[in-house]
Amino acid sequence: MNIYIHNMTNLDDFLAGRSKPRIDRLGPYVYHQKIDKVNISFSDDGSSVTFSDHKYYFFAPELSNGTKGDVIVVPNVPFHGALKMMTIPIIQEFFLRRLQAFKFGIDKEPFIATTVDEFLWGYPSIFMSLKDQKSCETERMRILSEIKTETKELSWDFFEDDDDSWIEDGATTTDSAPDLPEVPDCTIYQQSLSLFGLLRHKNGTSLGQRTVNTGKQDIRMKGMMERVGGEEVISFWPGEGCNQLDGRDPGTLSINIDKDVGLGLYFPDMCRRINFTYVKDIDVHGIKTQRFSPDENTFNYGSLSSESSSGGSCYCTPESCPPSGLIDISQGCIGKEMSPVYLSWFNFLHGDPALRDAVIGLPQPDRERDEFRMDIETTWGVPLSVTARLQMNVKVVKDSYSGLSGIQESVFLPFVAIEEGVPGPNQSMLEGIRFILGIGDTVKNISVLCGILLGLVCMLPEIILWIRSCNSGKSQDVKKQQV
Repeated sequence: MNIYIHNMTNLDDFLAGRSKPRIDRLGPYVYHQKIDKVNISFSDDGSSVTFSDHKYYFFAPELSNGTKGDVIVVPNVPFHGALKMMTIPIIQEFFLRRLQAFKFGIDKEPFIATTVDEFLWGYPSIFMSLKDQKSCETERMRILSEIKTETKELSWDFFEDDDDSWIEDGATTTDSAPDLPEVPDCTIYQQSLSLFGLLRHKNGTSLGQRTVNTGKQDIRMKGMMERVGGEEVISFWPGEGCNQLDGRDPGTLSINIDKDVGLGLYFPDMCRRINFTYVKDIDVHGIKTQRFSPDENTFNYGSLSSESSSGGSCYCTPESCPPSGLIDISQGCIGKEMSPVYLSWFNFLHGDPALRDAVIGLPQPDRERDEFRMDIETTWGVPLSVTARLQMNVKVVKDSYSGLSGIQESVFLPFVAIEEGVPGPNQSMLEGIRFILGIGDTVKNISVLCGILLGLVCMLPEIILWIRSCNSGKSQDVKKQQV
């Protein structure tokens, strides 16, 4: 996985309105990924399998252009998420005052200076602490309510219905008290900040539970997505057609892929299907493959038909539709409802030119260099080379916060670009695919040889009779000559 950081180099001029944002792309910072399929279970008839991906990341300094300690200036992602959530000025003002009450923390402003390692894997965040504290308080109130209900049912006359102080004063530990759940202490989140990292919850965790068709009953259905997170249909996108799980798992393709039909792949992290179309034939280490890339109109919102799930039109509403070239994952992904992140292809490839013009330092998009691509041996459905490229952008909104009132205009600011996949097969994989591809020719050769042998066996009696007949004729000629 190659990670590129878009470092802000003119923050003061940008905030003062003297310039557009200027970025300098740093990296790549390279990580090896180890991915295991875990929590595997098959259906009773074997027609489907459920599993999750367990991922580990290991920094590769010898492949990286930079160190984990490089200092960068980047958008404060949780800060912009909070601004996106709070649209009422009085609520925003109350929140910002509460934010400033913390005597520590680096993320009180819309931009932060931190290291690459902290930004990716975790730095102390006031926002995450407030979120955890809110979750803790909600859980605390639930437990208190549960305890109070249980004690009322026991009719303990030494408890007062309107007094909960006994719960925290140690009454739960008396001999007369039942075994009650422990009430969490939520003040810890004010004393020690929780961590926020862009990829923090992806390392060493099991994510992306999904159920896919095995192809046991119909090989053409192999890899079709049946459930994501246990759900057969999601219900967050504005258009009904976009909520259907009507694509294949990207890691489980079927045989005999037709380039004229293309591929429909479902990406759980993006909560949507992406259609891949044929680009060209390509040779990968002597093996003929076909290259597929996302349709150019994947993030195109020119049409607002609520039934389309291929062009992107039902992934937004007329009231909240980003420029073409972006997808707002907060509109349709569970757990990402307040995310300020907008996804795009590298350098806004296939996007509205205005997106790129609003930022200084972003190179012109080049399809050969920037596109998401898969080189697939289509007979057996084996991807030999896969390069997935996505860019993360945050919307910096003018006047959404007093510190942003001076910028020239609102802008979708790129801050991270991620390139991951397998650039090519290793020797073991090459041997395996060559063996599979050679099976057909081997079977043909064996069939021809077996046919010849079978023919010889069938002809053997005739040959023996013919030889005997010849020998018999020669014996008679010898006798005649002797006479």
